[in-house]
Order: sequence, then structure tokens, then C-alpha cells
Amino acid sequence: MIAKEYLSQAYKIDNDINSKLEQVAFFRDLAIKATRFFED
Repeated sequence: MIAKEYLSQAYKIDNDINSKLEQVAFFRDLAIKATRFFED
């Protein structure tokens, strides 16, 4: 594996992680809204 391939792979993994973090934030907000809905 050459440096360019390694960096490309690291960049893709970084993007995947960021995408997953965005999904976690979305579902956390959704869960908070659902909890508030059922508490009322």
C-alpha cells in the first residue's frame, strides 16, 4: 500500500465516522423528542 492509498483509506474512514456521529446525534434528538411526547 502506497502513501496515497493509505491516506485515501484514512480519509474515507474519517468520513464514515463523521457520518455515524451525525446519525447518533439525529437519533439522540429523536429519542429526546419521543420521550417528551410520551411524558406529556
